[in-house]
Amino acid sequence: MGWGALADVSDIETTRELSLESQRRSRFLIDESMGWEVTDLLREMGWNAKCCSEAGLQGHAAEDILTYAYKESRILLTRNGQFLDEGKYPHYYYPGVVVLPPPGQGDKALLRALSVCLYLVGDFPENYRGKKVTISPDGTVSLLGGEFYLT
Repeated sequence: MGWGALADVSDIETTRELSLESQRRSRFLIDESMGWEVTDLLREMGWNAKCCSEAGLQGHAAEDILTYAYKESRILLTRNGQFLDEGKYPHYYYPGVVVLPPPGQGDKALLRALSVCLYLVGDFPENYRGKKVTISPDGTVSLLGGEFYLT
């Protein structure tokens, strides 16, 4: 995947304009479905991002990943829809989860969704605690787990 070339996408450039204060408040845990490229891209943009393998969570159960994210106050970024299962992973117990488009949707769809995610989380990371968000390839946002306030 040529992330260097894709970093020129205007949606991603827009997120660079977020204030440093907002970026310091937002912390992410990137699961295995996303890969190191996303972690590196977020870090290059100034975001606090940690890959699951850095946390010793590679190959661990979803519950372990969510528990770690909760304890570390990190929003989980994933492409794995299993985290949306309310029966197994109730939104009120776990940290914020953002499900981005699956790999088959292409890199531009992922970057568009990632850009939407960063824009929403930048100033309001506390609103994601206990929420599950899905961002579709076209940037449409769906929220599970209560209301979302932009104050």
